[in-house]
Amino acid sequence: MTRLTFLFRLFLSLLMLFPASLQAAEGQLVFTCPAESPENNASALVLREAYAQLDLAIQFNPLPPARAFKLANAGEADGEMARIAGIERLYPNLVRVPVVINRINLVAYRMRMDEREAASQWLAGSHRRLGCQQGVVAIDMLSQQMGLACEPIIHSDAALEMLMMGRIDALVIPEPLAMRILAENPDWQAQLERIVLNQIDLYHYLHKSRQDLLEPITSVLTEMQNQGRIEELIAGAEQTTPVRTIPSVRALRSTQ
Repeated sequence: MTRLTFLFRLFLSLLMLFPASLQAAEGQLVFTCPAESPENNASALVLREAYAQLDLAIQFNPLPPARAFKLANAGEADGEMARIAGIERLYPNLVRVPVVINRINLVAYRMRMDEREAASQWLAGSHRRLGCQQGVVAIDMLSQQMGLACEPIIHSDAALEMLMMGRIDALVIPEPLAMRILAENPDWQAQLERIVLNQIDLYHYLHKSRQDLLEPITSVLTEMQNQGRIEELIAGAEQTTPVRTIPSVRALRSTQ
């Protein structure tokens, strides 16, 4: 076999392999999501079932909330697992799938009191020391609407400790996250009063480069919604089970 013949056959072999590797890459979608957010589990169940109907496998990359947004918006991932409506105004490369796939309460916790004034008036008091879970866009928006002056707190476990120690007067946090922490510290719950501030709907987001998926995934999710399947998955989800972490978006794609 001459060298020219060998190179020609090698070239043909590579051409035959290329479509297969491209198909493998297209068949694996990666979505970012906030790390340590228990509500992710219900959202993950809904999306895994929906994309399976499109014969697509998906993975999730839990990250600090702001970093998750940046990576998804930059196209380093195929989109975001589940976020509130309106983030597309802040991250214009993300496209919202217009079907609610999960919902959570935003709550405030304060120490129990014998004499109580209206919760909203109490929280808005200028002398209140409020801690807010950092990186949660819904909390930032709600704080602005209610005129709350919040101290951003990165670690939710430490935030509840600060409340118990009297270093802050109240903590604003997504309820599933608070429930996980309180389940690990049951003695705290009897000492705290829970105030529901708002219930928020969560939506799936695609990067604009994957808009080809917008119509089919919307159709599947709409059908699941009409059949009550999304509510079943939300109700049955174990909200304290975290989403399985993958090393990174780039690391996952490098193996495909």
